[in-house]
Amino acid sequence: MGLSTVATFPNTMLAHIAKGLLENNGIRANVMHEHFHSTYSFALGEVPLMVNADSLEEAQQILNEKFSQEDSSTA
Repeated sequence: MGLSTVATFPNTMLAHIAKGLLENNGIRANVMHEHFHSTYSFALGEVPLMVNADSLEEAQQILNEKFSQEDSSTA
């Protein structure tokens, strides 16, 4: 049971919004590279959001149904 990337985001703010959504639905999630991304974003690229591999499908379904990066970026 390892970690799998459920989604990637252009910044840590969106990654944390998605993390909160997953955790409110009972899925533990981790934002990777969050401390380095603000300084080295040009080198790291997108911010991955990780979940346990056994929760991956459920997490993907929740994000697909309830989270839209387009909606979040206009808020």
